[in-house]
Amino acid sequence: MKNTFTIHAASFEEDINRIEDRLSQTKADKKDLTRTRLILEEGFFRLKDHLSDDDPEVTVNIRQRFENVTLQMIICGAEYNPLIPPASDENEEDTYRYTILSAYSRYIGYQRKNERGIMTVSVHEAGSHTIRNTFVCMVAGIIVGLILKNFVTADHIKSFQDGLIIPLRTIFLTLLQMMVAPVVFFSILSGMISMSDKNNLGKRGIKLIGISLTMILCITVLLLSTAFLIFRSENSAISALLSSDLLEKPVSNFSFMDMLVAIIPVDIIDPFTGSDILQTLFLAVFLGIIINHWPQGARIVDTVQFINKFFMRVLSVIVKLVPAFVFISMINMTINTGAESFLALGELVAGNALGYVIVLIFASIVVMLFVHVSPLKYIKKVSGYSVIPFSLSSSNAAIPFTLDFCNEEMGIDSKLSMFSIPIGIQFNKAGACCFLCMASVMTIRAYGMSVTFDLIAKLFFAIFVMSMAKPSVPAAGIVCLSSVFQAIGVPPEAVEIVLCITPILNMFNTATGATANLTSTTLLANWENCFNRSAFNSKAQEH
Repeated sequence: MKNTFTIHAASFEEDINRIEDRLSQTKADKKDLTRTRLILEEGFFRLKDHLSDDDPEVTVNIRQRFENVTLQMIICGAEYNPLIPPASDENEEDTYRYTILSAYSRYIGYQRKNERGIMTVSVHEAGSHTIRNTFVCMVAGIIVGLILKNFVTADHIKSFQDGLIIPLRTIFLTLLQMMVAPVVFFSILSGMISMSDKNNLGKRGIKLIGISLTMILCITVLLLSTAFLIFRSENSAISALLSSDLLEKPVSNFSFMDMLVAIIPVDIIDPFTGSDILQTLFLAVFLGIIINHWPQGARIVDTVQFINKFFMRVLSVIVKLVPAFVFISMINMTINTGAESFLALGELVAGNALGYVIVLIFASIVVMLFVHVSPLKYIKKVSGYSVIPFSLSSSNAAIPFTLDFCNEEMGIDSKLSMFSIPIGIQFNKAGACCFLCMASVMTIRAYGMSVTFDLIAKLFFAIFVMSMAKPSVPAAGIVCLSSVFQAIGVPPEAVEIVLCITPILNMFNTATGATANLTSTTLLANWENCFNRSAFNSKAQEH
């Protein structure tokens, strides 16, 4: 079976189709193929534009090891890394291509070896059935817990919990906590540096960042207020899900002014230990600003990006243990509380679903006020599209479909959407905001903490920053939630009560984030005169 192909500019479409046909015979699914095709296309044409050869010959090797599928684009001749940002924003096509490649940076690597440039693309990775496995392990854990609770003596159950369940649970939570400080620090630091790159993309980049940050600020206020309305009193059923070592009520005598003073660390080491996550946030932002304004700062950008990717990789390995941890947690919780207590988590699912509806309504009002189109038509279009990110549970995986939707249904110029959608994913994290708001307030109520202005202010600050800092790694929301818990005095280990339903919440939250991203893109398109109002209305009438 052929695994080596060549790509030429003159026969590009045919060459890419042959590669796609070969990849379709592997474990790669439709979203893997769509993403890989887009990466190959943008990478090849960046090479073509920057190398002296108008028709560079690029060799593509496909490698398959068990279920893992990767391919390598091998370029002989002069050195050019297609993953580096453009020197200026004068060439719009090159800017758009780089933007798309940067959105998929998690799947791409580049190295120079033996006078050849090698761009490696991860097409498909084994273990992509985390959602399905988590559901199976959750049900299996409940069943095993019920069997133990009803057919095994209390002494044997206690021995089983003390000797196996609790140690394994502690190991996983410790692994998760170990990653909080480095993941948060380098994610924010990398984000600060990338913001500088976005600014180099010109006025559009600055406008998009401003629109996105303003929207997420308003959405945080809306969703946090909604969370306090949904979870209005102490929920004993949720409290029952907490393990005995997590039942001690946190001290809630916060002072907002004390928080501002304490956010600056006494020494530079403490923030890296994760002992105070707000200090970690402060140091990352502080160093990011210095790097962006330091003439020699560009020299360490690659190092920061590499370290950030490294910790993302470590976190992704730990995340693969989530189904096993859910199985253990379900056994432990079922033994302690019974299966009926899990029904209380339905409120959290309902809260995240309601969060999507609120963001959609808010987005339609914003579009009505600033773009002057019908909010009902906007709701109809976006809600219909939201099925795609909901089912994929990944904003990055939905990029090709989002670009088609913007062009074919929304009347947005294709060049602007190619620029705005990949960048917007990094800033329009309304889904993460919704998850953090609902889960944090639910847990605050479970602990019976006093809700004061200082607590709300600290919670708002932590949620807003952590929403922006959330890495694009499955289950990274749990790390961010752990950080928010730590900021408000709740034991970070309390994330275990929501971990079992995280896959369900991720579906709603991906749709929520995609809605915010589409809205920012629509606002920018209108601002830049790249929005075809008549096309939007005519399309709306056809459906």
